[in-house]
Amino acid sequence: MASKKLTWLLILQGWTMLWVVIGHAPLTAPPVDAGWLDISAHQIARALFSFAYSFHMPLFIMISGYLFYRTRIVKGWKYLDMVKEKWIRLGIPYIFFITVAILIKFCMPGEVNRDVDVSPSGLVMNYLEPFNGALQEMWFVAVIFLYFLLYPLYRYLLKSRISMLCTLVVALGLFFHSGW
Repeated sequence: MASKKLTWLLILQGWTMLWVVIGHAPLTAPPVDAGWLDISAHQIARALFSFAYSFHMPLFIMISGYLFYRTRIVKGWKYLDMVKEKWIRLGIPYIFFITVAILIKFCMPGEVNRDVDVSPSGLVMNYLEPFNGALQEMWFVAVIFLYFLLYPLYRYLLKSRISMLCTLVVALGLFFHSGW
């Protein structure tokens, strides 16, 4: 058996996917007209929405990082080989799907197009600002790719207790300052 699957990780992945679905399900979104929806059901839906969004994407990203560690770092992959592999698996699909979304939305009238900016700088910003681009749903791909690219920085910052503490203090400062 070339690769052993980790049962606990597969279960965790499944639960994470379930919570992503619950977080995006229409019942958990704030209703426009909740006249037909009982107040207690609405409160349960909001609680599920809040619970799902409190952890589902960070957990998904942590699982990706753990798998990256188990499949690349432990096995001694060279950094440039990892970047090339991640570019093929994440970067190319990211560019492709955003390009397709820009083309489709440019041809669509009204709200569907999200007012896609087709100026040269606007087109570039669609790729560099995934939260504001033509395909906002791809934000997590850009974030994961960036995290993988920053691996050497993590390794440097986490090699001593002092640098770990300084990194933690700066991260907490950024976290609380930005209002995440």
